[in-house]
Amino acid sequence: MEYLFRKGTTKDAEGMLALIKKRIDWMNAVGIDQWNNTHYLERYPLDYYQNKAEAGQLYVLTEGWDGKIVAGAILYDCDSRWDSMQGILKGSAFYVHNLVSDTDAKGAGLAMMHAIRELAEKEGLDYLRLDSQVGNSHLEEWYRRLGFVEVGRCTDGVYHGILREAKI
Repeated sequence: MEYLFRKGTTKDAEGMLALIKKRIDWMNAVGIDQWNNTHYLERYPLDYYQNKAEAGQLYVLTEGWDGKIVAGAILYDCDSRWDSMQGILKGSAFYVHNLVSDTDAKGAGLAMMHAIRELAEKEGLDYLRLDSQVGNSHLEEWYRRLGFVEVGRCTDGVYHGILREAKI
């Protein structure tokens, strides 16, 4: 499948939220404890994705230009979850949030991460940074295969995360 990586629009916000809901259903079905147990939909409702699109921070991967959204993410240039790491970490980065891929689109998550890395290279950034919930060994291994290393921990309400970065 040929995917297109592009900035998301406010019209894409509903598709992004639909992917999040589908992924939460999948997590429940396979017994993964992540978004399904951290009030994720309350913290990140539709207007969150609409606002991020308006701010130019929503990115999507689609099947062609106007095709179905198969992956998405929010890209920040700073992240408060990383405040404790200030002075320790070097370089500039994209902070990847709300990364999601369609459970039926094999390889879409990997294609999304490659596209984000290419964008970061084009922007002259040094790192990709993200976090994931402690205890999700499947996701931890996936990030390790993509070159992410643990550099710290964070807590945000009921969420306990592992801070990870990958050199561009």
